[in-house]
Amino acid sequence: MPVSIDQLITLLNLEGEYLFKAGQAAEAIAKFEQALVYDERNAETLNNMAIAHLHLGDCELALQCLTEALRAEPDHNDSFINVWKIFSKLGGNRQARDLYSAFMDLQASQGGESGILPNEGQLLQVNHSAFCRSRR
Repeated sequence: MPVSIDQLITLLNLEGEYLFKAGQAAEAIAKFEQALVYDERNAETLNNMAIAHLHLGDCELALQCLTEALRAEPDHNDSFINVWKIFSKLGGNRQARDLYSAFMDLQASQGGESGILPNEGQLLQVNHSAFCRSRR
């Protein structure tokens, strides 16, 4: 029985998560990259990749992955939570509060239903490099 693309992506994500939990973040990223070949806008895969990049110390790439995840799926809760955690951890508490507030406003305006962020997800237009460097 052939495997569907969605099943393949799920399998690659699970393999990547397993590798990450085993302390092999770089190998996990390789699995997530394989999954993105089949769906470059898969929010779950992008979120997973972000966490692995952050674990390896690449804040900029982590935020880029999360930004892409939220552009692909604007109500992807895990990605919002992880952006908030990164901003909070790096001292961007005002940015974290603003992001959380915008997300809650979006959810309230849509009755908790999924939807599209204003300006096609441009809520997260930040200079990732400058933000990460300023918090080191």
